[in-house]
Amino acid sequence: MGRVYRMCLLLLVVWTSAGVAWGQNRGDWAARFAAGNSLYERGAFDSAAAVYNGLLADSARSAELYYNLGNAYYRQHMYPEAILAYERALKHAPGMGDAAFNLELARSFAQDRLDQRETFPLLGALGAIPSWLSPWAWGVCSLLALALAFALVLLLRFGARDGLRRYFLVGGLVSLLLFLFGTWMGVLSQNRIGDSGSAVVMQSVVSIRSTPGAEGKDLFLLHAGAKVEVLQRVGGYYEVEIPDGRRGWVSRGAVEDI
Repeated sequence: MGRVYRMCLLLLVVWTSAGVAWGQNRGDWAARFAAGNSLYERGAFDSAAAVYNGLLADSARSAELYYNLGNAYYRQHMYPEAILAYERALKHAPGMGDAAFNLELARSFAQDRLDQRETFPLLGALGAIPSWLSPWAWGVCSLLALALAFALVLLLRFGARDGLRRYFLVGGLVSLLLFLFGTWMGVLSQNRIGDSGSAVVMQSVVSIRSTPGAEGKDLFLLHAGAKVEVLQRVGGYYEVEIPDGRRGWVSRGAVEDI
């Protein structure tokens, strides 16, 4: 029994250490985020945007952070930047209604009015599950579930009474399933954040060409704020598609990945 208690104590120390480290980072980010919000409320929108971008540079990414950054850009009439920030907020939290509403407001100032493809509601709701938590948070949850499963197996093996063994077994299996689910969600969340399948045009006007490079034929023009789907990348060029099905190539420097 002493060995079981020592193993459980070790697991408790691991949980506590992870929680403390996470809490310290969260506390620093929260203080800086609050400072940015205070600047925004005082009308210092450019300073607030600088604080939000500083947090993003330190990997403090969240839907709320991108949403507030979009608001700061919107209030400065920087509509392409606002569109990009709102798109990134929705990438992290597809069900964020305020970001979707403000995105449509920002798009109303864009020169190109491109209808976006709609997603079936049920598929959209299921696809939003990985965005409930960050990849790091999903990882912590899955590790906690694995540690709990391990502790229950130890108790089942060394310390469980006959009347409790069934409950420890069921609890261990459920914890193992939660570990697998959390790991899967974490991978999907990371892939979604890292996926650059869409982009926003940031250059005031850009020519979409028939081939990569300046020698391609001009096919059509896009303006800042237009959203495109990225089909492939060749060197410093993207092949992109707009909702009406037209395709062409654009310089990487003219767009920003969502």
